[in-house]
Amino acid sequence: MNFWRIRVGNPDVSKKCVEENVVAIGWGKREICKMSEEKLREWSRLEGKSGAGLGVEIRQIKDFCENISVGDKIMLFGGASIYAIGEVMGPPYRKEDPSFKGEVKFKGKEVLFYNHRKVEWEKVFDPPRKVKDLELSKKMKNWLNIMPTIVRLEPHEWDDTIKAL
Repeated sequence: MNFWRIRVGNPDVSKKCVEENVVAIGWGKREICKMSEEKLREWSRLEGKSGAGLGVEIRQIKDFCENISVGDKIMLFGGASIYAIGEVMGPPYRKEDPSFKGEVKFKGKEVLFYNHRKVEWEKVFDPPRKVKDLELSKKMKNWLNIMPTIVRLEPHEWDDTIKAL
């Protein structure tokens, strides 16, 4: 079993994920999990990615499509807050749903969160728990707040965060 922090950059979409029992990520213009790595690289370059940014994007897509497994644990993260924790219940799929569109502030554009995985939420936080308010080390708070959409957490990082919630 692996542990993942998945950042959804829009609070309305984060709430929709909880309501619909899914975790959703962007890259919604394409059915990313059915694209070859070569096609993903080509598409990402057309979207303006290059160098390290291109590599990070490809790794995150591969994590979502191939490395996250049924039974893995997910921490749904939005802004600087934790919305829910749960268990992955199914494979990735694409669902075009207008309620999974939203502007992402740091990108300044609308993002289509059409790539989903079913999740059984074990704990939902209402209101979401702000990481800055948790009793965690500064290093761990920084790690949770890091920018990539998908971050794999070590078991002790997961455990420490769960205890702090």
